[in-house]
Amino acid sequence: MNSFLLMLLAIAAMTFPSSGVKLPLSVMNDQVVDGDGSVFQFRCANWAGHMETNLPEGLQHQPLQNIVDTLASSGAFNCVRLNYAVELFAKRDMTARQSLRTSLDGALAPHIAPFEKHNPELIDLPLPKVFEAVVKALASRDLLVLISNHVSKAGWCCSFTDGNGWFNEGHFDVTSWISSLSSMASLLSRYPSAVAFDLRNELRTNVHGRARQISDWMRYFSQGINALTERIPKRSSSLAHWITTSSRSWTRERTHGNGTTSASASGTGSSSRDTFIRGVGLEIQPMTAAK
Repeated sequence: MNSFLLMLLAIAAMTFPSSGVKLPLSVMNDQVVDGDGSVFQFRCANWAGHMETNLPEGLQHQPLQNIVDTLASSGAFNCVRLNYAVELFAKRDMTARQSLRTSLDGALAPHIAPFEKHNPELIDLPLPKVFEAVVKALASRDLLVLISNHVSKAGWCCSFTDGNGWFNEGHFDVTSWISSLSSMASLLSRYPSAVAFDLRNELRTNVHGRARQISDWMRYFSQGINALTERIPKRSSSLAHWITTSSRSWTRERTHGNGTTSASASGTGSSSRDTFIRGVGLEIQPMTAAK
């Protein structure tokens, strides 16, 4: 991903038998570590939920638990990257049945019957509640969840012209994006298995130069981080603790062999292993626009 912010949600310490990880996860230097301080590596299956229906894909073909059982029994994964669109929360009152009936000008209406056959308990739930049901089912098989905001307007990703690439351009309204981060955090904060958040998939622009990219990224991602942390309970029986870095500073910049330039920012607050956000990174594609 061109711009990927992995936010570790410091959640109650517990062990998931199949994944073998003790929570909470946190960041030490440039590595993710578990509650025992051991390095943890994500092995995630990607589950698309950002397409026009704003539903996790495949529920018209298999019962939810069957899909989850297949992932868990494969032994290949310890987590699922679950994608969503900002549009999901603009349609928060729409049910799965209504979405299938109206999406793509009704072309998906034939999927209502098989969806209801395989997942009758989900068909009349509001769209965000379907996502919650998926996270709950994944937790039942000890699979961790990385939530990914993939796009703003639901649909396939990605290009420079799809309107989902850069802050406050096209469909990418920053206010709506931040609101969706808050809403998703509130929806899933009760689930210890929801351990990480990808704030935005593949930030991209072929218009703005590097200085503007860095400025926008730091400004708006800081707002997104704040929105998330404000919606996470400070004290809860299901949450261990939430520690945020109070400021961030650019520390280094380097050019990769593939022609991209990366800059990293690190927190200047607490140096504790339990710090909520220890560091963030940004890759910047070379641009033809004037700097």
